[in-house]
Amino acid sequence: MRNNEIIKPTLSKLIAEAVKKGSLDLRANMPGRVETYEKSTQKATIQPLFSISYKGNPTIDYDLPIVTEVPVRKDSGNDGEAFIHLPTKPGDLGMLVFADRALDNYLSAVPDNNNKIQPKRPEKTRFHDLTDGWFVPGILPFSKALNIINNDDIIIRNGSTRIDIGNNGKIAFRSQSDEIMDILITVLEYIRDGRILTALGSQTWIAADYAKIAGMITRLTAFKKD
Repeated sequence: MRNNEIIKPTLSKLIAEAVKKGSLDLRANMPGRVETYEKSTQKATIQPLFSISYKGNPTIDYDLPIVTEVPVRKDSGNDGEAFIHLPTKPGDLGMLVFADRALDNYLSAVPDNNNKIQPKRPEKTRFHDLTDGWFVPGILPFSKALNIINNDDIIIRNGSTRIDIGNNGKIAFRSQSDEIMDILITVLEYIRDGRILTALGSQTWIAADYAKIAGMITRLTAFKKD
């Protein structure tokens, strides 16, 4: 108001405000944090890590509410017979991704007589809603980047246990202090260099057996990564 005169917004400003509000209400994806996880159903409760602001004097920021029964993405194939499981724990970070429409009918669907999930029309009127998301673990802040040993290998790690798969046919199975290939090669070398007690005294392996053991050592060494 200026000099007791009401200032009317222009049509373009009203349209711009409506577009802005629609964009702010449209959920696409946002970071989230696991609060609880249920391994039997792969459902989690997720705390969204975006806050929202309400204009006022002063402007107040609010956390978005915790979302319950959120599906957690698990990489799988062959109708669930093949999968890679990663442990999911409270505090894990990732990304909430939101569906175009309500997910209720899809998430409650059961296979038909041909063991197929058939298309169904979303019955509710939700669009990009906070309750229609799934959680993708592992989208991390730069401050929590993973400790990647190198950028050439596939690395599978769980605590102090690690498998390194090279692109050159080499592989390593590591615990906190040991590497299994080293142990196997050491055992075979001990057997190869051992002696056999016979009526004639201590004898080495016959040439054929010695060659077999040496061949196994060679084959294992070919797999050994470093």
